[in-house]
Amino acid sequence: MAVHFQTNDPGSFKALGGSLLRNGQTNAALSQLQEAVKIAPSDPEIRYQLGNLLINKNQPDDAITQFKEAIRLKPDFFEAHNNLASLLAKMGQLDQAIAESQETIRLKPEHPEANYNLGALYLKKGLVDEAAGQFQTAIRISPANAPAHYYLGTILIRKGQAAAAATQFQEAIRLQPDYALAHNKLGIALGTMGHLPEAIAEFQEAVRLQPDYAEAGTNLAIALKMQGAAGH
Repeated sequence: MAVHFQTNDPGSFKALGGSLLRNGQTNAALSQLQEAVKIAPSDPEIRYQLGNLLINKNQPDDAITQFKEAIRLKPDFFEAHNNLASLLAKMGQLDQAIAESQETIRLKPEHPEANYNLGALYLKKGLVDEAAGQFQTAIRISPANAPAHYYLGTILIRKGQAAAAATQFQEAIRLQPDYALAHNKLGIALGTMGHLPEAIAEFQEAVRLQPDYAEAGTNLAIALKMQGAAGH
C-alpha cells in the first residue's frame, strides 16, 4: 500500500528525508529536507537534520548556517552546538569551536564527545592543563574512550610523568590493540623509564601495525642502537 504525504506537512518531508538518507539516497533526502525547511523554517530539528546531511554532502558553510539557525531557534539545542563545534574545528576556527564545545558542556555536562573534543581543541591551542582536565573528564564519563587515554598520556609524558603516561597508553592499547600511535608513545615512556627491551617491543609493534610510521621506525632504530651500545 502506497504512503501518501501531505504536501504542507513538514514532518512528512522530514520523515521521508530521513528514510531516504538511511537508504543512501542523499540527493533525494537533501531535496526533501530543503522542502521541509521551506514549509517550516522555524523548526530547529529540521534545520539540525539538514545541517548533518550537508556535512555528508561536503557543504560545510551551508551546514554551519543550518546549525546556527537551529541554535537561534532553540538556544539549548546541545546537539546542534556540539555538531557546530566539530565542524568549526575541522575548518580551523578553533576559538569559535571552543566556545561551542563549552556551551555544549554547559548545557549537558556529561556529554562525552564534547568533553573529549574540547580537550583536543585546548591541546591544539597549547592549553595543556585545560586539555588534561577535559580528557580526564571524558575518561570519567566514558572509560572506553581510547583516544582520550592516549592524549592524556601525551600530556603526562610532556610533564615528565612517564609512569603515569605509560598507564594511559597501556589502557588505550587494551581498548584498541591496533593503536599504532599508542604503541609508539608507550615505547617512548618505557624507554624514558629505562625499560629498553620493552620499549623496543612497542616500537616494533607500532611499525608492524603501520609500516610507513616514520617516527616509530626512527625510535626503533635509536632504541636498537642504544641496546647494542649497552651490550644487551
